[in-house]
Amino acid sequence: MTRRVVIPVLSLLLLFNFCSSGFAGKNEAENLWEEGSKATEVKRYPEAIRLFERSLALCGYDVDCRWANLNGLGVVYDALDQNERARSYYEQALQLSRQRNNPEDLANDLLNLGALLYKGLEQHQRALPFLEESLKLYRQIRKADETALLLFHTGTVKTVLGRYPEAIRDLQESLGINRRLRNNAGISNALATLGQASNMSGNYNQAAGYYEEAIAIQRRANLEEDLCSSLNRKGLNEFDLHRIPAALAAFDEALRVAKRLGDKRQQANILNNIGVVYKGSGQYEQARSYYQQALILAQELGRKGMLATAGNNIGDLYAALGQQDRALASYQDALRINREIGARQEMATNLNNIAMVYYQTKRYDEAIRWHQQALELKRSIGNKLDIALGLSNLAAAYLFNGDPGTAEQLLNERRRLQIDKSGVNLRHPGLVEVYLQTGRYDQALALLQQQTPAALAGEQVVAEHEMQTGRALLGRGEYAGASRHLLKSYQLLEELRSSVAERGSFLTAGGGGGRFRTYRALTASVAEQALRGDPIVPELRNYGGGNAAAAFYFAEASKARTLIERVAESGRSSVASNSLPAVLREEELQLRQQLAALDAGRDQAVRGGAASYSQYQQQRQALHQRFERLIARLQREFPLYAAINYPRPVAAEQLPLAANELLLAYALGEDAGYLFVVRKGGVQRVVRIPLKRAALEEKIKNFLEPLTNRHQQDFSQPQAAELYRLLLAEGLSDARPTDRLIIVPDGILGTLPFEILALPGTASIKEAGYLGDRYAVSYYQSASLLALKRALPGGQPTRSLFALGNPDFGTTAGNQQGFRGLSVVPKQYGQPVLFPPLPETEAEVRRIAALLGTAIQPPDILLGSQATESMLRQSPLGGYRYLHFATHASLPGMIQEVNEPFILLSQRDKRSGSDGFLTLSEVLDLKLNAELVMLSACVTGVGKEVEGEGVANFARAFQSAGAGSVVVSLWEVASEPAVEYVTLFYGYLKQGKPHALALKLAREQMRKKYPNPFYWGVFVLHGEG
Repeated sequence: MTRRVVIPVLSLLLLFNFCSSGFAGKNEAENLWEEGSKATEVKRYPEAIRLFERSLALCGYDVDCRWANLNGLGVVYDALDQNERARSYYEQALQLSRQRNNPEDLANDLLNLGALLYKGLEQHQRALPFLEESLKLYRQIRKADETALLLFHTGTVKTVLGRYPEAIRDLQESLGINRRLRNNAGISNALATLGQASNMSGNYNQAAGYYEEAIAIQRRANLEEDLCSSLNRKGLNEFDLHRIPAALAAFDEALRVAKRLGDKRQQANILNNIGVVYKGSGQYEQARSYYQQALILAQELGRKGMLATAGNNIGDLYAALGQQDRALASYQDALRINREIGARQEMATNLNNIAMVYYQTKRYDEAIRWHQQALELKRSIGNKLDIALGLSNLAAAYLFNGDPGTAEQLLNERRRLQIDKSGVNLRHPGLVEVYLQTGRYDQALALLQQQTPAALAGEQVVAEHEMQTGRALLGRGEYAGASRHLLKSYQLLEELRSSVAERGSFLTAGGGGGRFRTYRALTASVAEQALRGDPIVPELRNYGGGNAAAAFYFAEASKARTLIERVAESGRSSVASNSLPAVLREEELQLRQQLAALDAGRDQAVRGGAASYSQYQQQRQALHQRFERLIARLQREFPLYAAINYPRPVAAEQLPLAANELLLAYALGEDAGYLFVVRKGGVQRVVRIPLKRAALEEKIKNFLEPLTNRHQQDFSQPQAAELYRLLLAEGLSDARPTDRLIIVPDGILGTLPFEILALPGTASIKEAGYLGDRYAVSYYQSASLLALKRALPGGQPTRSLFALGNPDFGTTAGNQQGFRGLSVVPKQYGQPVLFPPLPETEAEVRRIAALLGTAIQPPDILLGSQATESMLRQSPLGGYRYLHFATHASLPGMIQEVNEPFILLSQRDKRSGSDGFLTLSEVLDLKLNAELVMLSACVTGVGKEVEGEGVANFARAFQSAGAGSVVVSLWEVASEPAVEYVTLFYGYLKQGKPHALALKLAREQMRKKYPNPFYWGVFVLHGEG
């Protein structure tokens, strides 16, 4: 929903004006000045500086002499791009010029200073008064050449400032004068800048005409610098007209000319613009390459406007990949620079993009505030296209903030704008979203049919259009049609995702509320067909033998994707490539090579036009289908090889489940949720959870609130029973007493311990029966991760236990309330944070070590002052069967400099870059073979929910690092009871009990002493049970 406007470096007609000598008579000072002027003309700048300085030293109080030399020095430093020194000399010369009563000299001085301010220093707002004063003087003295030049300058500056009607008026007058004077350079530059002002006003065809005429003149007159600038602008014009091949051709020629001229400013702008084309086409890695090249040149040149443009574009790329924190930082830097140089159009773009970050992260109040600022600035500039964009984006923020009425008012205002985009359809995805959110599906479809994407539209645009069409049909109950459109969107997004290197937040980005909406809607559409007993749509057969299996596959496609890919990558070294038969190896190699060759020709296909690109797409689709069929065969016949080389959702019938394992996989849609009940062999049934996603989230938040806020006395037994009825009752109707449950949650369900949901027909907390009483339970973030973990060969740890406890936090502060959450001692301003000690965790570690026969000494056991980050890293963590951490842990925000979840270590030793915090990202870098990791600390199972990934918690991090199972907590751990809990747990492990059963038995013992679920329901097991 954002649009980049890239301002190219302007090709100028700036003339450094040496004014007529004002000396009273020939003298040594004048002779030196004349020699300095000649040296300047032949570009012997160091010599010219020495001559002007010698002449200036002889001037004394002679105003004319001082003025002439100051002007000369300004011109030389201007030519050397030493802009601040040039400005100083120009300002001194102008001050003297106002005393001399020579209008022509004064006009020249105003021109030189004004041109430097906007061309060299990018201070457009400050430059304009000087240029306008110069123009007024040239009109008075009837200097036609200079008047045309000044009109060009004022038109150029007003274009940058977004004052388009005024800019066009000045430029047209400049064009008329230059035509009368037959000044080809003046004509072509006025035409090119008229093209820019027209293009930015949305008059694309008119702009194209200006560019064509300017380029023709520049080619005939061999005006290469001006030709380079015009070709660059023409590329932007063609891009706005969706003529991608013509845009790339113009940029390619412009770049060749810029390199031939050695013009790094133009090279940077052209590279930026090529990046914009690739980003708009969904080719994010190519876009990144061009943006980085442009940024390097901008940094080398120190050009503020170019730095702001490059920063904004890189921010745009981060946003497209879902990396919103990085995008926000880039946008804020760009906004700061553009405010400094007064670039109002770019400021509006930055404000809009900052708002979009808040929109994507669901901070809608902040998004509305920033969008309002952007819209106000856009209205003052007057560009209808930008106003339309601002209205659309502001409306989207209101819509998702629960105010569809205001959203619709804004979007109808957008439709009423009389916008001439010269044959280019103006899309209205925001208004379509309003119709979808408010149940007006027919209106949504009608609008979508009016705005079909252009033939060369980027995959992201087409995917959004298909997604919205599918959701409209889904709302009308036309499930087969909905599934077809949503499948097209899904396939395009999967292609896009596979082409980017950083995929972690990919599904959270994109228009229409996020790319994940495609996955949710497709799962819902196919699940509804399964519930109705409809035949499967033929296009879906590659994803499952029936609707239930296909719906399960699509639900899996939005869970723990990057975690699976990371685990698969780490497992490749354990599987030889020759594990495939030679025939299959050869087929795989040929298909890979053919796809690579076809992808290498994508640019050429795009440059060939719509027919060429359509042929490329058809060829690629056919080849991709053959490759997918091969992968499906590998998944059936060589599952380990397929799992590590092609990590993707695993079909339900291929899951390696035991006969007594029952897998419950959830998928939360917008209007309902779905539960897939899976046993060995495939999906047994699909259960519809008749509750909107938002309503279910509210129920779960209310249920967990007493536990997460230490108000355990307010735990609600009726709420626990209601959630059991909603989430489990029907799914467990055929469960056997000997079954072991594996739960694959979705969204907020990843923070819910299902073990504390109450069985039907129970009353008080003491007498209640809970799910955890009946079954051993474990969790996986995706069923495909389960399949991968079980396929990979297990590690061979050689040591029994590593345990860390009671770190020395460097304080004697009291143990606040006996919790392992980071309830830090309040601090005065300027004082360090104080961490309450946890002496009971040392007793915990000693008991576990005694059970497992481990001596209390490093590197196996780290206690007190030895529990440091440096000692931890010296321990052979990859060699242990069990890892145990008993300390504080917390989420981001507790410690200012730590912006991710962390486990707190000793604060006594911070040598060699160690900060005493074991962060989530640091855990990801560990290499482990542990059978089990026990995190006896607070909120280690809580984290940021990422669409398409799940909850980014320590269970995920330790599994990614190689751990088989991880026990984590979902709220703050009561410290003394935790000692008893984990001691019981390890006792059952020593008896040979499986992990999930050991946790169940320990929970039962704890419940006898501590009936409230706050104490016994805090720990859950992720991974192998």
